[in-house]
Amino acid sequence: MSGCRHRKTRRKHLQPLRRRDITTRMLVDIGIHYATILGTELAAVFLRRQAIPEAVISRVLLLPTARGSHRF
Repeated sequence: MSGCRHRKTRRKHLQPLRRRDITTRMLVDIGIHYATILGTELAAVFLRRQAIPEAVISRVLLLPTARGSHRF
């Protein structure tokens, strides 16, 4: 097998960049949309009520450049 074994084992333990849980992904998309319409505070309240982790809420709402290539 070709390639660096250390790199392969390191990549195996990385978190996926795209969320595989479709329900959570859709709720976060709705929260982003709420942020553009209603404001960041109400979007954060919505996402907290939907049991989205605080790390995800802060990353998505406070750092829009860190959320990747999300387009409406």
